[in-house]
This record gives sequence, C-alpha cells and structure tokens, in this order.
Amino acid sequence: MTADAATTGVHTDHVSAPAVRRTRAKRGSGDLLRNEIVVAAKRLLAEAESADDVPMRAVADAVGVTTPSIYLHFADKQELLAAVVADVFGELDVAMTEAAATETTPLDRLRAFGLAYVRFALDHPEHYRLAMLEQVAKEGRWSQDDAKTVLVLLYTREKRYADVLTLTRELSAKYPRNYLLRLETADALVSLAGVKRKEKDIAGAVQAEKEAFATFDELLRDRNVRDSAARSLDLIHFKYGEALSIAGYNERAAKAFLAATKVDRAEPGLITMAHLYAARSYDVAGKRDEALAQYKEVLARPNVYDAHDEAKRGLRQAYKVEQARLNTEQ
Repeated sequence: MTADAATTGVHTDHVSAPAVRRTRAKRGSGDLLRNEIVVAAKRLLAEAESADDVPMRAVADAVGVTTPSIYLHFADKQELLAAVVADVFGELDVAMTEAAATETTPLDRLRAFGLAYVRFALDHPEHYRLAMLEQVAKEGRWSQDDAKTVLVLLYTREKRYADVLTLTRELSAKYPRNYLLRLETADALVSLAGVKRKEKDIAGAVQAEKEAFATFDELLRDRNVRDSAARSLDLIHFKYGEALSIAGYNERAAKAFLAATKVDRAEPGLITMAHLYAARSYDVAGKRDEALAQYKEVLARPNVYDAHDEAKRGLRQAYKVEQARLNTEQ
C-alpha cells in the first residue's frame, strides 16, 4: 500500500481503532510519540490477519493523532513495520539473555537460547506471522536482515529448506565471518537431502549432501572463519559429524565427532557427547571394538544429558539406527 492510499481512509474493511482525542504534545516529546506509534502498530498488527490490513490511518486513530503526524516519525509504512520488528527483536533479546544468564557452558547457553526463543514465539505468535516478516525482509530498509534471520528459523520449522537456503546463502555472502549462517546452510542442505531421498530423488539428495559437506570443509579451512569462530570449532566439527551421520557416512562421522574432542579448550560437555556420538557411529558402521572404546571414554568424563546411561546401554548392546540407511559407506 502506498503512503497516499493509506492516508485516504478509503479502506473501511481494514482493522481500525476508535479515534482518541489527544492533547497537544509538549515540546521535546517526539520520542515518546514515536514509541506510542510503534506500540499501537504492534497491537493492531497482532489483531490483524496481515500487515496489509493495518493502514496508517488506523495507527494514527489508535494513537490519537492525525495521519500526517505519523509521517513526521516514519517515512512510510515499511519504515514503521521495520520499527515494529526491531522492537520485537529487542524483547526477544532480553528474554534470551535472561534465560542464559545462569548457564555456565557454551552448550548449555545455546540450549537456553533455543528454549527461550521457542517460548517467546509460542507466547507471542502474532509477532511471528510470516506475512509481516516476509514483507519486511523483501521491502524493509533497516530491519531486513533481522527479519530474514527469523524467517530462517520459521522456514526451518516448516521444513521449507529451499527457502532457508536462499536466505542463509544471501546472508552468508553479506556476513562472511558469521559461521552460524553457514552452519544453517549446511543443516538445511542435509535436511533437503533427506526430503529428496524420500521423494526417490537420489541424485538430488547426493548433490545436496555434497554441498553440505563442502560447506563444512570450507568453514574449517577459511582462516577468517577460524579466527572469528576459534571458540566454536568444537561445535563446527560436532555439527559436521551429525551431518555425516544423518547421511549414512558413519565412519567419517565418528572421525568428525572425535575431531571435536581434540579442539583446544573444547567445551567439556560437548566433548562427552562427541564421544557418545562417535561410539554410536562406530556401532552403526560395524566397528564394535572402536565403539566400545568410545563408550568407555564417555564414562570416564563428566555426565551430561544422561550420557552415562546411554554409554552403559551401548556397552551392553550395539547401537542400531531405527530408520534404515539409504546411503552406503564410501
């Protein structure tokens, strides 16, 4: 919708709010009015089906000002939407920071961040409407990348892996030192490969897997990434192991997991889990002796996430993958 169309008030079928008479603002209260506009827009957007259903006039009515007053603070509707997205991100940032404040290890903080994000999304579903985020990601000028980052998470949840790849590749090109974006790309490729295998598109699956593995290899070779992710190389190796395991390359997966344990200053809990996952990979690959050695390594380390119970179970009986592997070891 253009600014001119928004100011005409013709769209009577859109969300509107009863007009509120507003007293003349005091000098220097512009920031306060701007915040009121953002709050009103956020509330109206929460009640509407899409951003198109909230004209600028409805926002002005909710605040108690004229529509031209809105344009003194926001050049157009896209700028207002971007401000709403930025405000929501501020709330999310506070929630995630508070959730991880008491955690002491990187792995626990990562889990806390993830749980906080899910809780926030469940408590505020109206803020995560794809329509609004997609509009900001496409047309916004200030919060485009923020919106795209959240869309990556939402698309992943909806298993829209091709859309995830489009965004992560774009963002990775813009922020080449951000290794997390490239990890998201690799994860999406592995998931896409799984979808293609179910669709009997074996060639497509193999190609997606090759791209995923190449992404991990590039991450580990890229000096700039290694410098920026020096404290996260253990996580990169671990994620590489998961990708290889999912694809059915179990011996290679075991080696990747073990590489995570050898990273200087690797997180202790992640080391424990890497030994456990290496043991399982060896079991699936038919390397029982190697698997037993790794299960014993788990028991010699601090117990995290019931790893000791899983290791004891592995010592008694070889780990088996419930779903048959469609790929073979090479």
